[in-house]
Amino acid sequence: MMWTPQVGMKVEVNGMGPGTIVKLTPTGALVQIERFRLQVDLKLDAMRPAEISGNNQSSSPKQENKDATLDLIDEIIGAKGNHRGAAAASATFATSDKAVQTQSPPKPQPKQQVQRPVAQTQPPQGTRIVSLPMDPVRLQARKTLESLRFGLVPNGHIEQLTMGFSAIKDWAFASFPEKGFQRMHKVVGPYGTGKSHTMAVLRYLAEQAGYLVAKVEVDGNAISLSEPARLINALWNSVRGHGFETESPLLSLYERAIQYGYTPHSVANLHLTKLTDNMATIQLLARMGYTETYQDMIEGVLNGSEEYTATEVNSRLSKEPNLFLPQLKLRSPISRAVAERSHDFLEALVSCAVLSRMAGFKGLVITIDEFEVEVNLTKSKQAQLMEVIDVVGSYMRGENRSLPASPLAVYLGTLGQITNPADARLDQICKQSSGMIYTLGTWQKEQRLELAQKIYALYQQSYMLGKPYSGKIAEEVHSLMENRGYDDSGMLRQFIKWYVTFLDMLYGPPEVPKHGAKSEAN
Repeated sequence: MMWTPQVGMKVEVNGMGPGTIVKLTPTGALVQIERFRLQVDLKLDAMRPAEISGNNQSSSPKQENKDATLDLIDEIIGAKGNHRGAAAASATFATSDKAVQTQSPPKPQPKQQVQRPVAQTQPPQGTRIVSLPMDPVRLQARKTLESLRFGLVPNGHIEQLTMGFSAIKDWAFASFPEKGFQRMHKVVGPYGTGKSHTMAVLRYLAEQAGYLVAKVEVDGNAISLSEPARLINALWNSVRGHGFETESPLLSLYERAIQYGYTPHSVANLHLTKLTDNMATIQLLARMGYTETYQDMIEGVLNGSEEYTATEVNSRLSKEPNLFLPQLKLRSPISRAVAERSHDFLEALVSCAVLSRMAGFKGLVITIDEFEVEVNLTKSKQAQLMEVIDVVGSYMRGENRSLPASPLAVYLGTLGQITNPADARLDQICKQSSGMIYTLGTWQKEQRLELAQKIYALYQQSYMLGKPYSGKIAEEVHSLMENRGYDDSGMLRQFIKWYVTFLDMLYGPPEVPKHGAKSEAN
């Protein structure tokens, strides 16, 4: 029966049960599976509208018994008696719509001892709950697992979860702008090989080495190299460093540079006019005590926010006592004039890298991910994209003498498609300058299973689980993914999400108060 999928439609997914369509895709739909609380990209022939299946599902031969997937889950979590999870006397394995309760045989009670309940869902009467801070190590482990549950690149446990970490580390340290000269690099690999994670590793290592980092994922539309203003705003909103996390990173960098003795006069010879004007204005505002009051406005101008324009903020500041408009020269990073935007984009990168060094950091490391989506642009956007690449490339090769050398490294994640003119141009720039290319290979089954063991160790740490690792669960999940038809491009992310979900079903991590809790009897 032919049918048309729609967002919000209830469907029955073969081997997974009921779900809801949350997004349409070229080949099918992204479906939220109710039982597993997972979003899975599926083809249309893998699902059917819930109403088509009818109310009397028992008449269908496929519904006579549990499907293979649910049988597998039941077998793993012990619903058939083959496995008892964490070997607790009573364990509940929660799913999205119900919980399966399993009971171990009662143990003989020692004589002359007070019997204590093995587990209870509510504290005894007269008990008060005392909030305790959670162990920060366990808290970070849980945050990392939460990212993995949703298929996101985690910010924590980078070393523990990175396959081939030492090789990436050696390459990264060889690629950083250690000598104070700008560099451009590429991280190349097919879909599903871990480019985004590798970018996270590069930022982690850069922070540890003393660099500031900034990141962006382009989407070929709103966030694109063809739109320098929005791209810079996204980058500058992400600026951070080791011991440097603030809601106003650009303003904080200027303030630190001024504290370290830099003045507008001392930086004027760099020919970075916007940096000089901004420093002069911030120095004045700091002396008059206005930076804290106007922190959000100042930061908005510095990072190129569409919420504030330099003209509006300078005018607002001039209304304060002892401040005059000719003194106020806050400058946005990207001009309104289209012809100037490519050069403005480059100057913004160089200025921030130089400012980073003035503020006590080694320089600036930038990662631009998902570059492969920069295709199918309009003719005008394609021209702007190529112009930005050419302007930045000229600087990376040392051909642009109007701007100073800077401790700047830019990493772009691409598919390495030489047939893509923009990708080919980046490859050319890397070869003509001191750039480097890090190539990622397709993951093998053995590597995914090894990663599962690392994830399990993190799970043990997070929930104080004493049960030793067993490869059976990972093997079964991997087989399930293969049977579902996932290829190399989607296998890794889906494998991670499903593996963590199976661990949750097996060991049922308890719901705990936000900061932990301890009960005390009154």
